[in-house]
Amino acid sequence: QYVVGRATDVARNLFVFIFDYLIMSFSLFFLFRDGEELYKTLRDLIPMEPGHKDAVFHQFYETVSAVVQGMLATAVAQGVLAGLGFWALDMPFSFFLACAAALSSLQPIGGAALVWLPCALYLGFSGSWIKGAILIGYGVLIISSVDNIIKPIIIGGRTKLPTLFLFFGILGGLQTYGFLGIFLGPVVLATIMAFVKIYREEYAREPATL
Repeated sequence: QYVVGRATDVARNLFVFIFDYLIMSFSLFFLFRDGEELYKTLRDLIPMEPGHKDAVFHQFYETVSAVVQGMLATAVAQGVLAGLGFWALDMPFSFFLACAAALSSLQPIGGAALVWLPCALYLGFSGSWIKGAILIGYGVLIISSVDNIIKPIIIGGRTKLPTLFLFFGILGGLQTYGFLGIFLGPVVLATIMAFVKIYREEYAREPATL
């Protein structure tokens, strides 16, 4: 009965995955084919000056590009750092585990710890508790902490967003939208900042002096 129940769940999840994949492929086909026209139509519908539209969409593009670059750069850095740690501690399959750490760093929950923490436990239960403790300290202080350095530098540097606002924007996006919040949080924040800049340039005036 347990096997039948699990088989049913697997079949249902497989069907949902295939269905979602087909919808994604269908949507991407038309977005790639008609994306430019859709962009122009959406741009024309926004009741703003052409220069302001360009500024908002440019900020949108820069933010999305910066988030993607920040995620990839963080993944590479964490993979390299994890690989060095595994190699120094004589962890078997260090290169494979480093690649797994780089991929897992793209996950918003857990990140690279999904790989280096089980490795530390493996070292401990194998009799090398000192190596396991060293890997835990190295993972917390070096591997996982680099995420808090690289992303703000890359994203904040390209989008010109304050680091504090960017940090809370990403956290708020993750809490509200899940994984997509990594993109949507900075995008929403950058768009708001673009509108604030336009408002200050167009409507904010210095008070008249008597």
